[in-house]
Parts: sequence; structure tokens; C-alpha cells
Amino acid sequence: QQQQKQQQHSAHGGHAHKSGSHAHDGSEGPLRQAPRGLAVKLWDEDLTLAEAQEHTMWHEALSRAVFEEDEALQEKRMLEYVVLGDFQTAVAFLLASTPEKSARYYRDALVTTALAAAANARPEATTQRLMGAPMQIKAAKVVSAHASSVGDTLLAVPLHCSAGLYAEAVGVLQECGLWRYAAHLTAHALTGVERAESLHRWAQYVLRAEGNTWGATGILVAAGCLREALQVLLEAGLPDCAAAFFAACQAAGLTSPPHGGPQTSTAAMGTTHSSPADVPAAQTTPLPHHPNQQQQQQQ
Repeated sequence: QQQQKQQQHSAHGGHAHKSGSHAHDGSEGPLRQAPRGLAVKLWDEDLTLAEAQEHTMWHEALSRAVFEEDEALQEKRMLEYVVLGDFQTAVAFLLASTPEKSARYYRDALVTTALAAAANARPEATTQRLMGAPMQIKAAKVVSAHASSVGDTLLAVPLHCSAGLYAEAVGVLQECGLWRYAAHLTAHALTGVERAESLHRWAQYVLRAEGNTWGATGILVAAGCLREALQVLLEAGLPDCAAAFFAACQAAGLTSPPHGGPQTSTAAMGTTHSSPADVPAAQTTPLPHHPNQQQQQQQ
């Protein structure tokens, strides 16, 4: 029995010593590799859409009476579905409002009819985007302009989306200060030049109104505006970060803005803006060298 106890004691002690040696001594046993996940981005489209869907679920759990008592909340609740492209749920939400419960019943009826028609439309085979007929697009623009003249600017958002005018809808949301809704619609529907221009306007707001240098830099990188992102870091007094960003762009082979992104003046962010068609081909040059790198090359 004593021998068995000694063997058990030695076995437990050896196991504990062995475990401790693995925990504290890196020389024994291979080191475990850290799991590799998705790339961390300062602005991520998938994360933006996931957050928008999560907010929608939270609001669906609330009582409908909360939104019917406030027209602004009811408007935003409807816009949550529209910017995600869920026209069917937006129509169902509007139809659930009885005339005596909504002071804007006829306005909502117009939106309901437009979204219902768009929900039954088939997207284009190439772009997979809803595109209204010429008459529908013209009607959406005219009605939106008339509504804006009487102070109902947000009416243009569902009308434009129902006609496939997503870039115009994003512009209206940004003008009204609904930047998060505009970001959700951008992540859902915009591509190419339209996406880059929307993100560039958002970066201007984040930098100047919120003072968020890193947020603006991340949005500019997502938009493909690499020179503007470098300029933001330099103007913020972060030359080391700017040099590291420039080196990362070179290592990734992104030394010139991708075709389709907007070009801006590097003197001051947002002072001038033009589409790629207006910019000569000679301006699509590599990113400007950092001052420290220029001095090193001269030496």
C-alpha cells in the first residue's frame, strides 16, 4: 500500500511539474500558434451591416406604441428597413399603422405603394440592383424635390431607393445628418465611384465634426483615397504613422489610388472633389514620398 501511495504521489507530482514546466518554460514542447481570424479594419462593411440588423432586432422587440407616438421615431424605424433593402418588412410596418394613429397617413401611403412596387421588381442580372423604369425614376425625383421644398426632405430616401437611386438616397441621408443610416445604405447598395464618393463625404464629417483622425483615415482607406488618408495623418501631427502607412501601401502594392476612386486636393481635405473622368491620367501618380524618406534618399 505504501508503494502504491508513493507511485500515485509521484505520478501526481510529476504531472503537476510537467504541466507547470509547459506553462512557464517555453523550451519544452512547441508553442501554440495564435488562431488567425479576419483582418481588422477601421471600417468594415460586414460589421456595419451586422450592427444595423442588430439595431433593427432591438427595435422590433419594443412596443409599437413607442414609435406611433413619435413621428420621427416612426420615420427612422422605416428607414432602418429601407437602407438594408428589406422593402417587404418596411411595407408591412407602414401598413400596420391605422389612419387615426398616424398624422402622415397619406404620405406613408405613398411610400408604401412605392416600396411595394420595388419589392416585386426583379434586379438587373449584371448588377443585381433594383432599377426603376424611366417614368418611375422621373416621378421619384420630381416628388422628392417638391417634398423637399415644403420641408419633408427625408421622403426622398424611400422614393429614391424604390427607383434604384441609391446614391441620391445616401446623399439625402448625409445632408440630413443621418450618417449611420447613410453608412448602412452605402455598405448595402453602393459600389465603385458612388461608394467611394459617399465614404469620402463621411470621412470629411468624421474628421471635421467629430475630430476622429483614425476613423476618418479608416473610411478613406475603405474608399480607396490613399493619398487623402496619408494627408490626414500628416496634418494630425503623426509623421511616424504616416510613414508606416506609406510603407504598408508600398508593401501591399497600393502605391496609387485604384481606378474608380475619387481624387481630391491634398492641400486641404474636401476642398476640391472631382470624379475620375475629370482627372487627367497624369495625376494618378504614386503616393507622395514622406519628407523623412526624401531626406534619406538625398543623403
